[in-house]
Amino acid sequence: MNDTKRPTQGPKLRLVADEFESALEDVDDDLYAGEGPAPKAKLFRLPRSKKPFTRIFHSWLTDHELFPPLVRLLMVLVYRSHEGVRPVELTAKVAAEAHLPSRKRSYYARWLERLGAVSLERDGQGVLTVTVLLKRPR
Repeated sequence: MNDTKRPTQGPKLRLVADEFESALEDVDDDLYAGEGPAPKAKLFRLPRSKKPFTRIFHSWLTDHELFPPLVRLLMVLVYRSHEGVRPVELTAKVAAEAHLPSRKRSYYARWLERLGAVSLERDGQGVLTVTVLLKRPR
């Protein structure tokens, strides 16, 4: 057997129920006082510009005679990306929203990339993700 002595335990603490409950009552009342719901994070907004600009109705993009395909696709991408804040997956649904044939969506996206309006990324499964590069007004 070991001859080492085990350390003795210190005295046990006793809690008096009346004192403990009264101490918690004071704390519980003010525990969440003044706290409200967390504020929502705001999306980045373009600063006000003194240069003229125009926003158009989304329904106007349906008129094929008004806007060429590149402009229609760019306008839908700007809308979907919240004015360049989020990347957008260029799916058949997005192409249909711009009234483009689904098979031509990557063709027009590459044209927009050559013009410097967007940047393109493909993942391993061929999904095309578009990041809109808005030139901020000076």
